[in-house]
Formats: sequence, structure tokens, C-alpha cells
Amino acid sequence: MLDFPCGNLKELIEKKAAENGNKSYCLYEDRVITYEKVHQDSNIIAHNLRKLGVKKGDPVLVFLYNSPEYIMIWFALAKLGAVMVPINTALRRNDLTHIIEDSEARTIVIESELLDGYKELRDRGGIEREILIRTKPSDDLEHMIPFENLLKEGSSDDLDTEINVSDPMCIMYTSGTTGKSKGVVLPHFCYVNSGREMARYARLKPGDRMLTALPLFHIGAQLVVALSAMIANIDFALIKRFSASKFWDQARKYNCNVVHCIITLAHILYRQKEKPDDADNPAERALGGGMAEAIWEKFEHRFGVTYLAFYGLTETGCLCTYTPRTNKIKVGSIGLPVPYQRVEIVNDNDEILPPYAHGEIVIRPELPYSMMLRYHKNPEATLEAWRNLWFHTGDIAYRDEEGYFFFVGRRNYFIRCRGENVSAEEVEGVINTYQKVKESAVVGVPGEIGDEDIKAFVVPKEGPITPEEIVHWCEERLAYFKIPRYIEFLDELPLTAEVNRVERYKLKERGIGNAWDRESAGYKIKRK
Repeated sequence: MLDFPCGNLKELIEKKAAENGNKSYCLYEDRVITYEKVHQDSNIIAHNLRKLGVKKGDPVLVFLYNSPEYIMIWFALAKLGAVMVPINTALRRNDLTHIIEDSEARTIVIESELLDGYKELRDRGGIEREILIRTKPSDDLEHMIPFENLLKEGSSDDLDTEINVSDPMCIMYTSGTTGKSKGVVLPHFCYVNSGREMARYARLKPGDRMLTALPLFHIGAQLVVALSAMIANIDFALIKRFSASKFWDQARKYNCNVVHCIITLAHILYRQKEKPDDADNPAERALGGGMAEAIWEKFEHRFGVTYLAFYGLTETGCLCTYTPRTNKIKVGSIGLPVPYQRVEIVNDNDEILPPYAHGEIVIRPELPYSMMLRYHKNPEATLEAWRNLWFHTGDIAYRDEEGYFFFVGRRNYFIRCRGENVSAEEVEGVINTYQKVKESAVVGVPGEIGDEDIKAFVVPKEGPITPEEIVHWCEERLAYFKIPRYIEFLDELPLTAEVNRVERYKLKERGIGNAWDRESAGYKIKRK
């Protein structure tokens, strides 16, 4: 049995407040929030939420930007035994309606800035309690409860709620590649266990300070930073929104030596114009996903950090593989399986594949309640994901003879072209290494003989660039069937809010359009 600080999030917060008292826990703008402060305030909020009628097991919508208040609400719900339902602040009508209705929540904690998009949906989900944070003089507070009221008076005593390791802590809606988002139900023990393992992965030690600009409505900021910092008895700086131009200055301002830097943000930072002082920052470690081997060491050298890669999903508690501190880091690898999960690579029949064979990553927990409980109100999706007693990630990877895993791409990011499966991310990786390219995205478009053809959307750097250059660059580095047929230049790629992932569906909706066509242009590919 592995060592654990406690079995649920309520106990963890109480334990760490007793250990650390007035020691700094969270830095936000010019505020310093101590362990004792976040504990006492979340107790008061929890008692007042209970008076309002929120009880154990109730889902509560949290529609907020990053702030210490977000953490206090989160911890209050954990102590009350209520179920937090975080909402992406970029969501609007359709997605909001789906989450409000699907979660069956009767309480929402909402940011004043987000009111306009929510008001028109009030009658759709049966919300009974609306708690407003950071009110403005112009806000219509009729039927709404100012957040300040939850802190004005009330008991700061620890709550008497009995919480089991299996009790739901959160329903986190994931943006699926098809259909509506699914609500991932995560138990309390998953939070505590993953936070503990994250602290190990990040090599946290006394005196460290972490930095995250990732949103708290995603599991990464919650577990990679907020809980791992708590378990390690250190503090972290919380940024409201990510800004590539400000990121390293923020690390300097707060003197953070561990930065949370998922792969999309790492690539954005790397694409920024180089500065002489890029490496002149306090960061020692950058925590993120599997980075392309072509830029991994360049990123480390430029910014003066060691890049620590991990792999995981919301459903798995954010971690599946990472490189433990006792093992060597392999450039390009997402590491080794965590000690409480069995991770394998399988074919379409769920047969385990040998080293270097590409297949789907599947996971089986070896510790109860260390992964999701289910998809909320979606037994069909739950059974499909867990077929043959393996959780199917939809991600393609391989492992080497030493057991290190290497991420290849999403199954749904594969394009079936001329009878071959082509990884969109592999093609993008090659295009992005061309000196005149800032970034690219590759999708499949309808082909003339079935399957799909490959189309690349390319954002150039300053200066002229031609489609022929892109194709020639790919021709020297890719198999002939992986080379894009269509090239379209864009000023920028469509990105999701907050985490800056490419919105591939928008690119697919453009179809072939007026893109340059390699075949119509008479460009002949040499089949090697």
C-alpha cells in the first residue's frame, strides 16, 4: 500500500493548515493567501452554503476566472461534500446550456464579468441559488447573493461532514472530439492520490515555488499545481490568464522555480521572438506534456529549464505516465507508468503489442478510486470507454525496450489517406520545423477516391513563402502518402480560449476551399 497524507480533500486541507499555519500558500497579484486563511475562509463559506441549502452530494456550478476565491469555493465544496462542476469561462449558449441541464445543479457561483452570457439561460436549468463574485455597481443583484455575504459572518470551525474516499468531488466536463462534452465524475481519493503523485513527478522540495497561468476549471491547474503544492507544503503563484509575452516576467516577479507549462503553451512560448534574457529567469523545471523531440532540448537551452513531461487525462486523475526522479529523462518520451496504474499499448482487438509497435494507450487502475468513477448520466459512454476492463484513451503511442512511452497522437487526429493512417501531429511537427513557418495545423478533407486527402493550414513567419516550399520540405522528411495535397496560408489558427488548442473542427469545416492543390499544380511527389 502506498503512503497517503489522508483519504479525502477535506482532511488534506485541515491537515496542511495545521502543519503550515500562516505560511504562504497562494500568491495572486499583490495578495498573499496563507494555509490558515484558505482553510478558515473555506470553512466559513461551507457553513454558509449549508445554511443556504447546499448539502452533501449536491452539484454546484463554478463559473469563474482564476482567483483565490475560486480556491476557497472549491475547498468549501470539498468540505461540505458537495460536488464541484467547473465551467470553462469561454463557453457560451449551447455548451453552457448542456452543462447546466446535464449536471442538474441548483446552485451557481459566477463571475460578474460572465453574467451577460448566463442571464439568457437562467430559465433553462432550474438554478435556485446564484452567488455573484466581484460585483460591479451596475450589477442587478435581485435574486443574487453577493459572495461577500458568505464571508461576512459564520463559523470557521471544521465541518462535521463524513466523506468517503469514493465520494464524488467533481464533475468535470471534457471537450470531446465528437458530440456533446461528457461529465467526468472524479472521487475525493483521486484528487488526493494524484496530488501526491504530482508532487513526486515535479520533484517538489522545501523552498520551491510553482507558477500556473492555466485555468482552475481544468484538472491540470488543480492537481499539477494547487494540490501538489499543498502536499509538498510549498506555495504557488496563480495568474488570472495566460500571456506568452508576460509569462517569464511573471516567473521573475514571483520568483518561481517550477512552472506549469502544458505542451500547447510550451510551443507558444517557444514561438515567441527570442530575447537575450530568455534564460535569465528563476525557473528550474517546466512541467508539461510530451514535447516534440525536435524542440525539446532547444526549449530547455533557451529558457534554462529542465522539461519534465507527463501524460494523463481528466478521466485518469491527470496522470498516467511520467519520469520519476530516480529514472533518467528520455527526450521525446512521456515517461513510465505511475505505480498505481497498469498502462499498455494495444491493437484494435485489445491485444498487447510489443515494443515500438504503435497502438492505443489503455489503462487499468491498481488502486481503488484513483481514476474516474463514471461519465455522469452516461452509462453507454462509460461502458464503451472501459471495454474489456481497460480504459481506452483514444491516444496512439508506442514504448521502447526499456518501457518508456512515446506519444504519437490522438486517434481522431489520424487521417485515413490512400489506405494509410497518417498522424496529423506528425505532419505538423515536420512543417513546423521549416524556418519560414510559425505554426501549422493538418486536417483531413474529402478525397476523390474515398478516404481523405491531407490539407495543411500554415501560418508563415515574416517574409514570403510558397506552397511548393512546404511540400518540398515535407518530401525530404516524410513518406509520400503523408505529404499534404492542399496548402492554405492563414494569418492565425483558430484556438480555444484559455489553453490555446487548435480548433480542428473549424478548419475541417473550411473544406478544400481555395487552397493550393499540389496535383492541380502539377507537383510530382517522388515515391521512395
